[in-house]
Amino acid sequence: MGTLLALLLASQPGSIDVTLRVGEQRVLTLPGIQRVACGCHGVDVKVLGNGQLLLVGLSPGKSNLLAWFADGTRSTIVVELVPGWLPKPIKKRPTRRG
Repeated sequence: MGTLLALLLASQPGSIDVTLRVGEQRVLTLPGIQRVACGCHGVDVKVLGNGQLLLVGLSPGKSNLLAWFADGTRSTIVVELVPGWLPKPIKKRPTRRG
């Protein structure tokens, strides 16, 4: 998915759509990405370096990201956050004392 998105960004500057589930983390590979601005309420975003961007789905909704690249181009990434999977809480087992 990340490589496909990078190819789309390179060939078509503009808006790219990404669907992310709440609770999901995804690393996108976007060669040359320098910084990101987020009109976010439901997604956490971080530039990791080496052309990688981390997205974390926090709550359902829609958000957009502006991404700036080393060659001076800018692209918009529209992120749709859909209800998803969250791990079930882990129940601790009572410890037995012998």
